[in-house]
Amino acid sequence: MAMQMTRKNSLNIKLSVVLALLFSTVVLLEAAPGDVLVESRFTRDMDGWFSVTDKKLDSEIQLDLDRGSQRVKGGETGDVSWYYSAPEKFLGDQQKLYHGILKYTLGHFIFDTTQGSPSPTIPDVILESKSKRLKLGALYVFEPGTSAKEYQIPLSASAFQSSCKSGSNAETCAGDGESCYKDADCCSRQCVGGRARWFNLKQSRPATNAELIKVLSDVTSLQIRGGYYPGGMEKTWLRGPMVIEGSPFNRSDAGGSEGGGEGE
Repeated sequence: MAMQMTRKNSLNIKLSVVLALLFSTVVLLEAAPGDVLVESRFTRDMDGWFSVTDKKLDSEIQLDLDRGSQRVKGGETGDVSWYYSAPEKFLGDQQKLYHGILKYTLGHFIFDTTQGSPSPTIPDVILESKSKRLKLGALYVFEPGTSAKEYQIPLSASAFQSSCKSGSNAETCAGDGESCYKDADCCSRQCVGGRARWFNLKQSRPATNAELIKVLSDVTSLQIRGGYYPGGMEKTWLRGPMVIEGSPFNRSDAGGSEGGGEGE
C-alpha cells in the first residue's frame, strides 16, 4: 500500500512539473510590446512583394531590390496611385495582429510638386478582405515634402495620434499640442484624436474595431502606397515593413467598446 501511494505521489509530482512547464512555455510565447509578429527584411530578395495600381497602365510598375540598403523600389511618370503589395505571410487569418502596429519606412528618390500636392483622400495603406466584402484604408498618414520617414499605423480603430487641447503644461501633465493617450495626461483634461485613422472606404466613414477584426480574419490584400505626387517623375522605396505587438496603451485604449463611442 505504501509503495502504491509513493508511486501515485510520484506521478502527481511529474504531472505537476509537466503542467508547470507547459504553462511557462505559453507565457514565454505570448508576445510582448514591440515584438515582431511578421516582417520582410529584403536581405536576399523582394520576399514576394509586388506592385499594384489604381488604373490600367501600358506596362506594370517594375519593383527592384536594393539589397545593400535592404529595401525595394519602384517609380512611374504621371498621375498614378500605385502600391507595394504584401506577400502571402501578411495575408489570411491575421487576427493576432489586432492592436498591433504596422511599421514601415517610405522614402523618395525623386518627386515633382509642379502639378500639386498628394491627395489625402487616397489611402496610404489598404487592408482588404474579399470574402468579408470589406475594404479599409488608413488616411492622412503621409507627410508631404519629406525625403524619408518611418510610419507607425496602429491596427485598431482609434485615431493614430492624439494631442492635448489647450492648456499650459506642467510637471504632471501635458499642454496644448503635446501628445497624449487619455484625458488624464492633459492639464486641460482634453486628449483629442487627430484625423489620421482607419476608414471604411465603401461607406466613407471611420472604421470600427469590429471591422478591423473582421478584415484581419481573412486578409486578401495589404498594400502600402508608393505613388503620391500627381505629375512628373516619382521614384520611391520601401524598407522594413512589419507588424509589431502593440504597446499597453494601444492594446487597452485603442480597443474601446464594441458597442459604440470613439473607440469604435
